Amino acid sequence: MITRDWYYRNLAALSEKGTGLLVFGTSGLEAGRATRFTRKRASELATKLNELISAQIESDLEWTLERALIAALMNMGAAVDGSWRNEIGEEGNRQVKALLASFLTELGAIGTVTLTDGTKPSLPLDAAATSNIRDINLLNGYHIRFSSEPDVAIRNADGRLVGTIEVKYGSDAAGALERYGAAKKSFDEAMREQANVVNIFLANIITDQVRHRIDSDRQVSRAFDFLRITFESQRREEFLRFLQRQVLDL
Repeated sequence: MITRDWYYRNLAALSEKGTGLLVFGTSGLEAGRATRFTRKRASELATKLNELISAQIESDLEWTLERALIAALMNMGAAVDGSWRNEIGEEGNRQVKALLASFLTELGAIGTVTLTDGTKPSLPLDAAATSNIRDINLLNGYHIRFSSEPDVAIRNADGRLVGTIEVKYGSDAAGALERYGAAKKSFDEAMREQANVVNIFLANIITDQVRHRIDSDRQVSRAFDFLRITFESQRREEFLRFLQRQVLDL
C-alpha cells in the first residue's frame, strides 16, 4: 500500500529509519496497519516533512520537482535494496536454523525450543516453527540463541560463551570482503567476552582474498562454504561434526 506520507518522505529524501529518529516510525502507517494515527501525529509528521522539503527548495537555486522526484526514486531504490539484502540474510539464518534443528533432533540432544513469540512448541518441529526458532536448550545444559551479532551464540551450562556463528548468505563476490569485515566485528565482540570462544564463519562466497585473510586471522576458528554445506553431504557432515565436538560438547 502506497500512502501519501511514503511519497512525501521520499520527496524529502528521508529514509524510514530517519523518519523514526526525527518524528516517529511510519512502517505501520505505510503498510496500512496504523490504527491509532491521530490528527496530532499527522500534523507532526506533515510539519517535519514540510520543513525538510522547504529547506531543500530554499537552499538549491536549481531545485525542480523533476529533480526532487529523481532523488525520491533513488531513495526508494536504496530502501528496496536494503530490504532485499535483509531478506537474503534472513534466508541464510532460516537455513542454519533448519540445519541445526534437524541435526540436534537426530542426536536426541534437544531439551526445549523457544520461538520468537515466546511459545515452546512440541518436538519434532514443523517448518513454520523451525523458521521462528529463537532459542534451543540442549539436554547437556548448553543454550543456543539465534539473534544478530552474532547470528548464533552458544553458551555452556555455566553461561559461558563457547561458540558463535556468523552467517553471510550474500552471493555477490564484490561484497565478500565487506561481509567478512562485518563478521569480524561480531567475532571481536565475542572474544572480548571470552578469549577462547570458537568463532565460525559461514558464507556463500569466500573469495581468495577473504580466504587469505581468514588464514591469518586468529579471530576466525573455522570458515565453511555455505553452498557446499548445502549441496555436498560430506561438507555438511564436516561442519556439523566440528560444531558437535568443538563447541557443543556432544
